Amino acid sequence: MKRRGAVDSESLITAFAEVLRHIRKSNFAELVLVVRNAAAPSKPPGATTKLARWIRYGLDKRIRANKVYSKYQQWDRDRNRGGEPSIFQKIDCADLLSGVPQITVTPIGKGFVDRFPAEAVEAIKAQKLDVILRFGFRILHGDVLGVAKYGVWSYHHGDGDRFRGSPPAFWELAEREPLTGAMLQVLTENLDGGIVLAKTLAPTLQGVSVYQNSLSIYQAAEPLVIQNLKYLHERGWEDVLARAPSTYAYRGRRKIYRSPTVRQLGRFIGREIVDHGLKNLKLRPRVGNGYWRTAVRRIGAGSVTPWQGDWSDFRWVDPVNWFIADPQLIEHEGRTWMFVERLSPATNKAHICCAELLDDGTTGPLEVALESPYHLSLPVVFKHDGAIFMIPEAGQRGRIELFRAVDFPYRWKLEHTLLDMPGLDTVMHIGEDGGTYFFTSLRHKPHAHPNLFLFRAKGLFEPWKLHPSSPLSMDARYARNAGAILDIDGQRYRPSQDLTGFYGRQMHFHRIVRLNAREYVEEIAGQRPASPGWPKAAIGTHTYARTSKWEATDGYFVGLPPGYE
Repeated sequence: MKRRGAVDSESLITAFAEVLRHIRKSNFAELVLVVRNAAAPSKPPGATTKLARWIRYGLDKRIRANKVYSKYQQWDRDRNRGGEPSIFQKIDCADLLSGVPQITVTPIGKGFVDRFPAEAVEAIKAQKLDVILRFGFRILHGDVLGVAKYGVWSYHHGDGDRFRGSPPAFWELAEREPLTGAMLQVLTENLDGGIVLAKTLAPTLQGVSVYQNSLSIYQAAEPLVIQNLKYLHERGWEDVLARAPSTYAYRGRRKIYRSPTVRQLGRFIGREIVDHGLKNLKLRPRVGNGYWRTAVRRIGAGSVTPWQGDWSDFRWVDPVNWFIADPQLIEHEGRTWMFVERLSPATNKAHICCAELLDDGTTGPLEVALESPYHLSLPVVFKHDGAIFMIPEAGQRGRIELFRAVDFPYRWKLEHTLLDMPGLDTVMHIGEDGGTYFFTSLRHKPHAHPNLFLFRAKGLFEPWKLHPSSPLSMDARYARNAGAILDIDGQRYRPSQDLTGFYGRQMHFHRIVRLNAREYVEEIAGQRPASPGWPKAAIGTHTYARTSKWEATDGYFVGLPPGYE
């Protein structure tokens, strides 16, 4: 497939340069033309002397606001980029564009809109392009929008359902929106009516730093182009449109968002200093702000789904100087075993423990089942071909490992490396077609939020193949698993943890509508925040497990754990 880039120069910000690198490395797309913008940056009329610029600065509130916000951005970047190059720093892309033919276009500008002259449109049309990627120019209108077979693709950093305009990642903080988004869209004459091909939603990193919030969403958005080009190559345009996210009526508080005024910026910074600065001055417990506990209950007659009913009758397993979370259950030879992450607040490193759930509703002693030099959590335990296996979450290890029970439940042996990537919260499921499916969350950059991917293999020890529906989710509310796939009343459900607001805010449950080698479809069945019947200090939950006899979940508590000294 042929791709073209529309740019202002050969220098692009890091995030856009990464898009070109993805294309260069691919075996299904190529760069065949670069269209450069010949229009020189315009200068404000009359601002030819320093005195004139100062007069204009004093009289024009918008210029003054833009100048102040620009200064804030520079301070913010210098303070929060941690010695790394800024994501907005332009880098020379001459090596990435080497050998690619270039043409230069002087656009016909009016207001904020650019149109291409007829001769430029014809020259581009002659290349018979599939896609044009826009990394420069201003708002594009006119015949150039229809030159490529599949249109002009452009990034918009911001969730178009809630924020139209700019600057990205600021108004989400100012309005305390829990999610910050980015979209890849096909441009049309209607500025807000483009076809949205993909959207990613990251947790808004509340605080005074727009740069940190931007870093997350810019890195999360980088793969959107290459993912959709691959899907276009393999499945075709109709399938690309079919998997595009749903759009909604615009819900923004402003018709068009613009750079904040001096007063708005000052109000935002002042509020964040008060909310976060003063809070940080308060003395905190030496183990942190809170801790995790695990709770269990027997499943009685007429039990309801996990997103319904009251959870007040769950019984808490006291940690006593430990944090206990991520419970997973398995039935074996008529007994039920609960595996959990047990973390020491002194070392901040966790291992896997297990305990038997007894018929009288109590829990047996919690004993160590698996330890390693690295942090372990979410122990997904399952049976397969007469053996019992465990996939613990080990992101620090940098790969996904499979353990087999040598002497269940307390002795385990590393059996196989499933994937040489740091997958988060991996769960395995045998599909109705006999295929082995793995759900795991991966992040391609350190600051990007994880996206949910699905892989398929012919067997547990066979190589994984990326499922054509991947990524399943790029939404921080749904993209990280909250436990193994559930079977409830003959229906399959995928629990997910909501990463917005604060870690462990609530869970969502997704009914699996269709799962086979070519398709994956799920729908939201319900959600579960921290139960109203729980203690007041319990403000979050992020894991759920279920067997025919038992349920288990966890809760996040504010304060110190019972028995801590």
